[in-house]
Formats: sequence, structure tokens, C-alpha cells
Amino acid sequence: MVGAFCYSAAGCNGPNYASWLVVREEESGQALADFAGRRLAFNSEDSQSGYHSVMKMTGGPAIFSDTVASGGHRRSVALVRRGQADIAAIDCISWALLQRDFPEELRGLKIIDQTASVPGLPVITSARTSAETLAALREGLTQVVTDVANRPMLDALLIKDFNPLPRSAWQVLLA
Repeated sequence: MVGAFCYSAAGCNGPNYASWLVVREEESGQALADFAGRRLAFNSEDSQSGYHSVMKMTGGPAIFSDTVASGGHRRSVALVRRGQADIAAIDCISWALLQRDFPEELRGLKIIDQTASVPGLPVITSARTSAETLAALREGLTQVVTDVANRPMLDALLIKDFNPLPRSAWQVLLA
């Protein structure tokens, strides 16, 4: 593991991020438990932010009457908005980008809760990468995020920093 980027989106704290639990505004439920027996939209079963984070909170999919794999956070938002699903977990970075670039797609939705804050997507390299090369990769990424010339690109991606987290930082996801 090389590390992780730090984002400026609400819900991010250093290299950690969380997902928002999103429902339609007219829903009376205010917590995940209120959506037991309802339909969950998630992006894919291999997604920490859209699937595993919710499964960790619920103990598994049995709490829901049905689950539907949407193929992406934006599609999960659309399913909830159209009433084809009742709740979805949308990572806070995707939500912030949708808010900025496609706010109309979030109309009629609200956030009722968030998942646990965990380290974000790792920047990875080969397990055979030498300590010297790993240090160079970390230094290079740190230079990219601190170079003022890159600020417009980084701001567009909501990236504010890079954190050279050790591999052990992601162990929390296995617990």
C-alpha cells in the first residue's frame, strides 16, 4: 500500500471517508433500522462504501426485503429517487461530486445517517515493490498534491492531500 488521498468532501476526515445513507425526502424513517423489510440499492457486492459498510451495520442482507445491484452510486441514487429502492449507501465523495455537478439528480433525497468512517481507496503497488521505490512513490504523490500548479485539477477531484498510510490501516475493514 502506498497510501490514500484525503478529500475535501463532507464526511471525509483525513484519509478516511464514510457513506451517506440516502432515502427519499418523504420517508419518515430516520435510521437504518427503520428500513428493515425495505429494498436496498447498492452499487456492487465488492464495494466497501455501497455494500459492505451497510452489511456491517445490519449484520447482513436479511434485514432487507430485497437488494438490487445498481452498478454504480449514481445509479443507486436514481433507483432511490424513482422509488425502485428505498435506501442506498452513497460514498460521501460521490455524493459531493453529484451535488456539485448534477444537483438535480439529488433533488427529493435526504441523508438520514452515515456508515463508519474508514480508510478510503488505497493507492497500491506491487507487493514486490522495494522500500526505496515505495518511498519514492509516496514522495511523488506528496509533491503532486502540494504543487500549486496542480491545484485546479486536484480541486476538481476534491483531493486536498495524500497520506502515506501503512497497509495495517485497512485492517479495520476485516474486523
